[in-house]
Amino acid sequence: MKIFINFDSIDEKLNTVSFANGKICGINKNPLDFPFAEIIDLKGHFLSCGFIDSHTHFLHSALEKSYTNLNHSKNNEDLIELMRKSAKNIGYGYDSSCWSKEPNKNILNEISKTEPIFIIRKDYHSGIANDIAIKKINIPKELQNKETENGIFKGRAFIYLSRTISSQFTDSDREDAFLREEKVAFSKGVTTVHALEGGDGWGYDDIEFMIKKEQDKNNNHLNIILYPQTVNINWVKERNLKRIGGCLLLDGSFGSHTASLLNPYSDAPQKTGELYFSDRALMSFIERSHKSNLQTAFHAIGDKATKQLADIYDKILTKYPSKNSRHRIEHCELATDETLKKFSKNNIFVSVQPVFEYFWGENMYRKRLGNRITNRYRDMIDLGLNLAGGSDFNVTEINPILGIHSAVNHPTPSQRISVKQAYYMFTKNASFLSYDENNIGSIDIGKNADFVILSDNLLKIEKSKIKDIKVISTYRNGSKVFIQ
Repeated sequence: MKIFINFDSIDEKLNTVSFANGKICGINKNPLDFPFAEIIDLKGHFLSCGFIDSHTHFLHSALEKSYTNLNHSKNNEDLIELMRKSAKNIGYGYDSSCWSKEPNKNILNEISKTEPIFIIRKDYHSGIANDIAIKKINIPKELQNKETENGIFKGRAFIYLSRTISSQFTDSDREDAFLREEKVAFSKGVTTVHALEGGDGWGYDDIEFMIKKEQDKNNNHLNIILYPQTVNINWVKERNLKRIGGCLLLDGSFGSHTASLLNPYSDAPQKTGELYFSDRALMSFIERSHKSNLQTAFHAIGDKATKQLADIYDKILTKYPSKNSRHRIEHCELATDETLKKFSKNNIFVSVQPVFEYFWGENMYRKRLGNRITNRYRDMIDLGLNLAGGSDFNVTEINPILGIHSAVNHPTPSQRISVKQAYYMFTKNASFLSYDENNIGSIDIGKNADFVILSDNLLKIEKSKIKDIKVISTYRNGSKVFIQ
């Protein structure tokens, strides 16, 4: 048995924590009563349960670390230089929302006219291919348009670009990528991730691989909670999975002008984005999933998409009442009061990404949306909604400390929440999101001995400095898996 002593925590009454065989076995026990226990003095640091990232695309994001990093490109010239230097044919992470000229196939043709070149936008909702790459993308005629002819793939067309890229990976690639990124997650204090994997753009190989990881009995591995991104209900039921969806896209993103809005974009008055599901198709899928006792999860960003999902969830749950279905919405970045009230009425859980406001709240969002308020965390909590926090890795890196900081320091003051509320988004609330509240999400007897030790007290540090808190060490099922 091991016993933590001398620490701060979110629970100020907590003074010792005992754990053995991967589980928490005692709270506030006197160490002197256990002469053979290993006493671990945390020297006044902050002890937390392991963090939970409730929205990652963990495997395919890990695989994408092998792509050329375009995060720091500021214009087309930077993009060309970075791709040429790397000598790789795939790049990820450019954000052209503030560039003077959008990239297209001609830019990529400058890199190579003989090899396929693909680049993927930061939000993972659009990408570009050069002429050689376009020939490899088997896109249906009905999705071909002037943009795709120019090498620009958005919305549903992007699925086919993504699928072309993903076909190159093997299970050996997947294992190497998983183990590499697992170390990164532990270094950020994360012991559990909700892995939203597969889908039209990635197929089923990633899902099958992650099913094995979810069932892995190696207690020191990252805890995986899988959400298979498919609409194939029978496939999910045959594998005895309890969830379906994740980023099943109802719309796109603000950055790509594909998030579906009730009113036009401020910087593109001719655009309102698009809905990817008809009401009838979405209604049918959710009804069949709900009747099959599957938890569902959908990506909805714009206020037209969030309204569509709220209306259909309301119809389904009125017809087939359930107090514990815990259906999800991912992102919910723009929503009307009526939409949020419907989500609250039907106990819909909201998976949010506070770091989006940190990176884009005062620039790209304002450019795209004007004065419309995004990510209304205070309003959601006041309505009784359960908010869980995530990174949307690969859109942003796994970093719950920055997530907490971003929610507390929301650029819209009226939507800021308390430190405890933000902390619970990445712990207790996230555990409820996946029906795991008896195993993870807090320091309680019988739960997994998953811990993170932080350099500073979340409750006492200046709110503007939360992002500077460091992870000292991380434990997974009682074993130390990271040390600074």
